[in-house]
Amino acid sequence: MPAWMLLTATLAASAERPPSRANLLIDRSAEAYTVFTTIPADAMPRVGARLRGRVGVELAADADLDASVAAEWRRQVRRDDYAASGLRGRLPALLRELPGAPLGLTWNGGIAVTYGDCRHAEREFARWRAAPQDYAPPARDPLDPAHQLGR
Repeated sequence: MPAWMLLTATLAASAERPPSRANLLIDRSAEAYTVFTTIPADAMPRVGARLRGRVGVELAADADLDASVAAEWRRQVRRDDYAASGLRGRLPALLRELPGAPLGLTWNGGIAVTYGDCRHAEREFARWRAAPQDYAPPARDPLDPAHQLGR
């Protein structure tokens, strides 16, 4: 089970809202997406203990959300199908507004908010890797931020 899914129950009880700096889980265990989750200070010891030793998972205390998202964007996004959505600038704000919510940045500049979205990102990533020159995102792609967040 992905690390970000294990955190849902752990974080649901906390009402702490993060500022521009926050404790941040960055789950890079999947090639097609990276999941960010803000972690309340009081939950950091429990989360750290639960995720100890997981490959591709980083717990960053007092991380700068803007810088963390920008760095991960450069690493993760192979092709930006949704540049017009402004997700690159909106994602740090979403992390601040939705503490504890797992938000996935996909390989094509989209957003994954459900397990189904993550599976879709994996299928589309495999399709793109098989024939990058022929790839076009599906019409009404669920990873399109316009479908998940509105314009």
